[in-house]
Amino acid sequence: MNPFVIPSFDRFANPEAFGILLILPLIWLIQVWIYRKRQPVMIVSGVKSLKTLDSLIGKMFHLIPGLIQVIGAVFVSIALARPQIQEKSQERLPQEGVDIMIAMDVSRSMEAEDLKPNRLEAAKKAAQDFVTARSRDRVGLVIYSGECITACPPTTQHALLQNVIQQVDYQNLEDGTAIGLGLANAVNRLKDSKAKSKVIILLTDGENNAGFIAPQTAAEMARQKKIKVYTIGVGKNGLAPFPMHTFDGSKAYQQVPFSINEDLLRQIASQTGGMFYRADSRESLQQIYSEIDRLEKSTVEERIQYRYTEVFTPFLVWALMCLTISFLFRFVILRSVL
Repeated sequence: MNPFVIPSFDRFANPEAFGILLILPLIWLIQVWIYRKRQPVMIVSGVKSLKTLDSLIGKMFHLIPGLIQVIGAVFVSIALARPQIQEKSQERLPQEGVDIMIAMDVSRSMEAEDLKPNRLEAAKKAAQDFVTARSRDRVGLVIYSGECITACPPTTQHALLQNVIQQVDYQNLEDGTAIGLGLANAVNRLKDSKAKSKVIILLTDGENNAGFIAPQTAAEMARQKKIKVYTIGVGKNGLAPFPMHTFDGSKAYQQVPFSINEDLLRQIASQTGGMFYRADSRESLQQIYSEIDRLEKSTVEERIQYRYTEVFTPFLVWALMCLTISFLFRFVILRSVL
């Protein structure tokens, strides 16, 4: 900041300092009184002599130092009032987001190709897009078929999770669909979470036919831990094209009947405060994840902060300049003139 440039400012931090201005008229009167006391009393004869000795311009010339001192006092009072520039900044406060577990069915039936390219790949792509949208949340992944494993615990390292989802395949797990076991595993990963909101997205394309934990029991565990469960039934009821791998490595398709226990999925969702969805196409699955993303938005608190920068220096500089000019005027210029 140039110390000689008078800046614009937004407020005074110490406006009480302007009380000094109340004494400026007194200072000015004292200056006038001192000037008059110093003037010699002379007896003159004639108008011309009077104009020569003391003209109006001469009187004003002697009062200039006092006027400059008054201006300097104004600058001093402004400096003492502490003029400040206001700078506004918005800060996003770190908030506890939503902790989310995706429980994904990876049973062999997920190879069915009624969703393109197949049910599992469509589920993986939708899950990856969902993770991308949850930048402030911890998201994890449980995969299950006849048994269950945690592929990734809840994490904010979403690049890692995206890679884990990409690698998901029909694992070397016992075949079957252990919905209760998959849900219970996801609940176990969230039960100690301190997040304000805890959510499980349970995705399956079949009925519970394996595992040692009943889905209703796992749902009750979720309810007690205040975990909301959104359930998604993937695929079409009825016949769906299912690839059969031949000995020569080629694919042959067979129409295989599939059924989803919608009543069970609705019960789990209702019991935990979630919602049940049906996804019979890749597009509808994407829309379902988008809907869940909308329903479970993380709250972000913004704090507006105001920072104030002091800009009194130029006013002090000008006050000092006024004092210097007044001194020079009184003791140099006037003496040389007189």
